Amino acid sequence: MFEDLLELISLFVFGLSGGIFLMIFSELLKRRTKRRKEFEYLIERLNVDPRAVQEVIDRAQSTEDNDRKAAFLILTIEIERSLRSLAHIPEKLSETLSARRLIASFARESVVDNVWIHSFEDLWKIRNRVVHGLSTTDTEIRWGTRLAASLIVALDRRKQREETP
Repeated sequence: MFEDLLELISLFVFGLSGGIFLMIFSELLKRRTKRRKEFEYLIERLNVDPRAVQEVIDRAQSTEDNDRKAAFLILTIEIERSLRSLAHIPEKLSETLSARRLIASFARESVVDNVWIHSFEDLWKIRNRVVHGLSTTDTEIRWGTRLAASLIVALDRRKQREETP
């Protein structure tokens, strides 16, 4: 958003009309607000303890000198590990199954609901952009980190229920 705003301001300074500037600026704000609300909704629907989410985030960030992208990627690795554990897949076979394929399999078996699927898909889009060196904003990384931590807490809760006789 910040980069978009700077580019928009430079266009305004160099001749973009005030009306067009305001229209584009308004659209950027709407997109950012809509995206934030989508993430808030998904995190809320996962119904996890915010303190547990913050503990997971703190743990990830402390391991990589507070580098947000590294912490985010550590959490996505933890999600993949948890998904494989939940699926009871032997390590030798796990390399052939991506996290997306596992989620699709869980969805077919009704192990996860639409909230999970949408949360995971949104998270994985951000993850792929980070992994492939594409641009991401600090806001996307922050929200992706919170969403990843929420999924980890939910996965841990599911695993505990599975292990309880």
